[in-house]
Amino acid sequence: GGRAAAPTDHSFANGEVVKSGWLYKKAATSWGWRKRWFLLYPTSLHYCASPDLKGIMKTVPLSEGGTVETVSSEFEFRIHCQGKSFILKAGTAGEKAEWLFAFQMIIGGGQQGSG
Repeated sequence: GGRAAAPTDHSFANGEVVKSGWLYKKAATSWGWRKRWFLLYPTSLHYCASPDLKGIMKTVPLSEGGTVETVSSEFEFRIHCQGKSFILKAGTAGEKAEWLFAFQMIIGGGQQGSG
């Protein structure tokens, strides 16, 4: 069952969207958080200021061998891949768990750690 996928013009993307939604991204230059719409694909992560995908779309290439780790704060987690590392924050514990699972599937090569 489920609704049919709407045709999209995401020609930049490889494969289907694994997960999409709002996350806060820690700004590199300050202690502030920026709310961004994230689109996770099997080979890359894209984010922009709004879900209509207008404006600048940033791309982060993902590859196996990366790591995802929870940060001390409640809904934060850190993605480390290809020498880059960035901190994201979800709105709820449930969203955080979903994103962690999705990232681990992709950059962890589908292997869940024991425990």
